[in-house]
Amino acid sequence: MADAPAPAPIPDPSQGLQLVLPGRYVGFGPSVGWIGRSWKLFAKAPLMWILAVLVFFVFSVVLHIVPIIGFIASALLSPMYLAGFAVACRSLETGGEFEIDHLLAGFKVRSTELIIVGAIMLAGEIVVFLVFMMIVGIAIVMAIVSGNVEQVEATLRTMGLQILLGVLVMLLFLIPMLAAYWFAPFLVVMHGMRPLAAMKASLMACMRNFLPMAAYGLVMLVILLVVCIPVIVPILGWLFTAAAIFVVMIMGFIAIYPSYRDIFTEEPGPAAVRA
Repeated sequence: MADAPAPAPIPDPSQGLQLVLPGRYVGFGPSVGWIGRSWKLFAKAPLMWILAVLVFFVFSVVLHIVPIIGFIASALLSPMYLAGFAVACRSLETGGEFEIDHLLAGFKVRSTELIIVGAIMLAGEIVVFLVFMMIVGIAIVMAIVSGNVEQVEATLRTMGLQILLGVLVMLLFLIPMLAAYWFAPFLVVMHGMRPLAAMKASLMACMRNFLPMAAYGLVMLVILLVVCIPVIVPILGWLFTAAAIFVVMIMGFIAIYPSYRDIFTEEPGPAAVRA
């Protein structure tokens, strides 16, 4: 019996793109423009985007049902799924379709490097959680060790300050970690960057573009608040608001692509039509 034909390899998604390192500063106008460009990419294949993000959410929820192992698996596999979004966006941008194979690109191409990105992020999250627990719990432990019941009770009454301090410390570490993760799956799958190099480039680019990215986030927040207004109308308003919030969330996923394009890439020769 003849062997089954091997699946066709996924075309190089970065074809026609030149990587720019370090990432450039984009300014406020282009950053706010990411919203319109993400909408255009969504409008080219709305049903596929809705399906893709729903699958991503269900995939994450199902994995988190399994204690510990599910959390670890979700952290390791999420960069592979996000890499598929990058490939899908590139296909749509260049006049192609959004196909299921695009979502699986991260599982077929540079999957090891993408898993490493997830593992680094997971390790950082674990360290931050342990630091939080130390900050919140150390006061209680010290009070218990002292053997003073009144001191233990007083410590429990003042836990609000400890928790606030723990949250602030978590944010101090989590924000740079998220910045390092933000573009990393895209840089790995599109340009074959090594995990640490991709995360370093992502961190530096986010720091360089902190204010433009903050402006983008603020405008997205305003849009989210506006689409929530119809919630005051029973049933129809609730349905519209739920659907609109979901679309805005999808646009948030998609917007990583135009931001990556502006910050990290250029097209040699005549510029292609951009999404």
